[in-house]
Amino acid sequence: MKKNIFLCLLWLCVSFSVSAAEPIRVACIGNSITYGARITDRDTDSYPAVLGSLLGKEYQVENFGLSGRTLSRDTGRPYVREPRYQEALAYTPDIVVIKLGTNDAQPRYRTDKESVQTTLNELIDSFLAVTPHTRIYLCLPVPAFGINDYTIDPEYVAGPIRQWISEVAHERELPLIDLYTALSGQEEHFPDRVHPNEAGARLIAGEVYRALTQMQQ
Repeated sequence: MKKNIFLCLLWLCVSFSVSAAEPIRVACIGNSITYGARITDRDTDSYPAVLGSLLGKEYQVENFGLSGRTLSRDTGRPYVREPRYQEALAYTPDIVVIKLGTNDAQPRYRTDKESVQTTLNELIDSFLAVTPHTRIYLCLPVPAFGINDYTIDPEYVAGPIRQWISEVAHERELPLIDLYTALSGQEEHFPDRVHPNEAGARLIAGEVYRALTQMQQ
C-alpha cells in the first residue's frame, strides 16, 4: 500500500514538473519580411508563425518584425531605436533569430561596414546582457529580385550586406542561416521582388527550423 502511494506521488510530481515547464521562447527580429508584410494572414502565414507551428508546443515564437527598419543605427529608421526592440528584450528570449539588412541596401539608408557591424554587435550584446544563455542566430537576407518599388539594390544585398553579416557571425562564432542561397532562384515566391508570399515565408521558416533543431542534436 505504501509503495503504491509513493508511486502515485512520484507520478504526480513528474507530471506537474512537465506541465509546469515553460516553453522555449524564440524572438524573431527583423523588418517587413519577418513582420509578414504583403501576406494576407500574417498571424498564420508569416515566417515566424509557420516556424512556431513547425517547432511545436515546446516553443513559443514571437514575431518582433517591424516594417521598413534598418540594421545600422546611423539611418533614419534603425530597428534598435524602436519600442518593438525594447519589447523583444523584455521578452527575455532563449533563442534570437536576427534577420535585418535588406533596407540598408536602399540608397537613402546606406552607411558603411563599420556602422552596420557595430550596430549588429550591439544588438547581439544587448540580448546576451538580458539573458546570458540566449542562443543567437544571424540570417543572411533573402535576395531582392531586380528593380523594385522599394529601391532596394539587389547587388548591395548580394555583396556588402551578406559579407558584413557573415563576418560578424564568424567573429562571434554564431550560427549563420544562409537565407540568401536558400531563396535564390525562388523569384516566383516574391511577387513584388522583395517580400515573400505565403509559400516564400514557408521556405524561410523551413530554413530557420532546420538551423534551430540541428543545434539541439
